[in-house]
Amino acid sequence: MNSSQPPDRTIQLARQSTRWSQADSAGGYTMRYITAMRNYLIDLWGDGEAADKSLVLLLGHLASKGFGESEKGRLRDYLLRSARAAATAQYRREPTAVVPPVDQMQVDDPAWIQNWQECLLARVWRGLERFEHANPTQIEYSALRMATDHPSDTTAMLAVRVSKLRNIAITPQQFSDALRAAQLRFAQLIADEVTDTLESPTTEDVNVELSEIGLRHLVDPFLGNPQ
Repeated sequence: MNSSQPPDRTIQLARQSTRWSQADSAGGYTMRYITAMRNYLIDLWGDGEAADKSLVLLLGHLASKGFGESEKGRLRDYLLRSARAAATAQYRREPTAVVPPVDQMQVDDPAWIQNWQECLLARVWRGLERFEHANPTQIEYSALRMATDHPSDTTAMLAVRVSKLRNIAITPQQFSDALRAAQLRFAQLIADEVTDTLESPTTEDVNVELSEIGLRHLVDPFLGNPQ
């Protein structure tokens, strides 16, 4: 993800792309999304130890073989298929009382998409937090976090919360300005994150993926032109 300053009022879709299939370290790149795979396997399989062993097999394969001649397209589809294959391989090595439900593991499974969405959002939140840590005078992460965690609070109340958290005086107007900037940056980080999970994406590709994983509503208000 690119955490550079976004435009004043709008964001850009597909502004850059790290082709996931050409990453220097397939295992390292996959680790970004290991939480999505782990939670999904545990939810379906109900066996955390077997799920972890499956992922160890997967990461070991990627470390030695890379992405190889993988089908180009969406990284989330590739990782779902890989997790399914790893679960099957692990079960053959060490059969458990519960058979991994690999037939249920489909790329359009709502449970998989939800886990993927949660993983991407967690990465975006961390990106916004890192930006604030690197720029101590900024309060964007603190403002958006407070507004998200306390949706019923007034602007004045939220300004007081951030003032106490950061131990600095924040006026309601300063809070509002920081919140708008945070929402814009958050939307750009989402777009960048999604772009990095696609292969040579166009703006339309990013729009489609945002819709399919349920994040487009967080991005649309900040697009310069209607999509």
